[in-house]
Amino acid sequence: MSTKTLVILIAAVVVVLTVFGVLIWLANAPAVLSRSEKKNPLSGRPLQVTLNPLRDRSPERAADEMVRAMHEGRCREEEGSPAQEPCRRAAR
Repeated sequence: MSTKTLVILIAAVVVVLTVFGVLIWLANAPAVLSRSEKKNPLSGRPLQVTLNPLRDRSPERAADEMVRAMHEGRCREEEGSPAQEPCRRAAR
């Protein structure tokens, strides 16, 4: 095996290990990875938020479904579900 081939092989192994390390880190990281220091002067919220691409999106899907139902006027169809409370608040 030539020196050039050995160097390429070692470099490839380092790249693969680095990628796996980053994926393991992201899998264990929180949903919000970082927030910008700059804040919106009116709301006080950060101007930029970096979200974890590997986060659990099930709460976001449930919220999206509820907002869609509210927008389309289907709150009555969701009667008795835990998601009914936002419909009651929005109807006031």
